[in-house]
Amino acid sequence: LKIALVHSRLDPAGTTIQSCLEDLLTEAGHKRPYPLEEHDLIIHESNSRLICLDHLDRDLDCDLIIFLSRHSSEHPRPVLTVHVTGNIADAGLGGFAKSLAVASPEWMHAVLGNLKKNAPEGYYITYEVTHHGPTELATPSFFVEIGSTEKEWTDMRAGYAVARSVLEAYPHETINVLGLGGSHYARRETEIALQSRTAFGHIVHSRYVQ
Repeated sequence: LKIALVHSRLDPAGTTIQSCLEDLLTEAGHKRPYPLEEHDLIIHESNSRLICLDHLDRDLDCDLIIFLSRHSSEHPRPVLTVHVTGNIADAGLGGFAKSLAVASPEWMHAVLGNLKKNAPEGYYITYEVTHHGPTELATPSFFVEIGSTEKEWTDMRAGYAVARSVLEAYPHETINVLGLGGSHYARRETEIALQSRTAFGHIVHSRYVQ
């Protein structure tokens, strides 16, 4: 596969993760390739916010896009998250209303499991519900994020944990499903995924489930 690792120069967490990625790939004694190195890797830095990169795959010739990003919250906590993008209803944070990007459940499942293994002490690991752009991507993609404040965004421990979790990703056969219901942090779906081969793509917040 051709895999694009995308960060924004405007995003402190993304630049932290990217720095850690480069360090891990070039560190002394790095003799055994990470699983992700079996693929063709494209490192792409954007000058724009990641949530606004609709149609990015028109410019990047790739089979999978992994966005490296920060996570913000009204109730901050140290957290490492995984989710696919899209807007179930209105477009409040990039993308188009009622439009969903293409998910990659098996890759998200692999990274989520690695985050659980690699996370620094005190960090919460979770899927998030589908809630922001970009939406207009025909190429499968997902976000991996560090949250939720400047302290965590520039925490090299978190940066290395995310970078290592991405580089170590090796998807196995999964049972791919849609998640319905729950709050922003998809606790139920996260617990299921971490304990089984069940892999979630889009997860819909309870407010949109009728």
